[in-house]
Amino acid sequence: MSTPLFSLGQEQEEVTHPIDVSLERCLSADSNFTIQGMMGCYYEARQSWDLELNLQYTELRNLLDSASFSNLQKAQRSWLSFRDKEFDYINYLYYQKNGSMWRVVASERRMDIIRTRALELKSYYDLLDEK
Repeated sequence: MSTPLFSLGQEQEEVTHPIDVSLERCLSADSNFTIQGMMGCYYEARQSWDLELNLQYTELRNLLDSASFSNLQKAQRSWLSFRDKEFDYINYLYYQKNGSMWRVVASERRMDIIRTRALELKSYYDLLDEK
C-alpha cells in the first residue's frame, strides 16, 4: 500500500506511510494467516489511522483562522456521519455473504475509509503549510 501524492504537473515519488508498513508486516506474520489474525491487523491499522486522522485534524486546526476552522469542523462532522453510515452499510453488505473471508474484507474497507480521510487532512495541511 502506498500513498500517491497529488501534484500539479510535477512528478513525485510514492511514499509508503509507516502505518501501511506496519500493516503489511502484521499481515505477513505467520501467526496472522488466519481470519482472526488478519482482522486484528486491520483493526490495529484502523486504530492507528484514527489517531493519525485526529493528529492531522489538530494540526490543521492550529493552522487555520476561526472562519476556516469552522468550515473544517462542518466538513468533519459531515464526514463522521458519512463514516458511520458507510460502516453500517459495510457491515450489512459483507456480513450477509457466505464465507468468513468477507469479514476480513469488511475490516479492510473500514480501515481504508479512515486512512483516506487522514491522508486528505494531511494533504490539506501540506497545501496550507506551503505559504
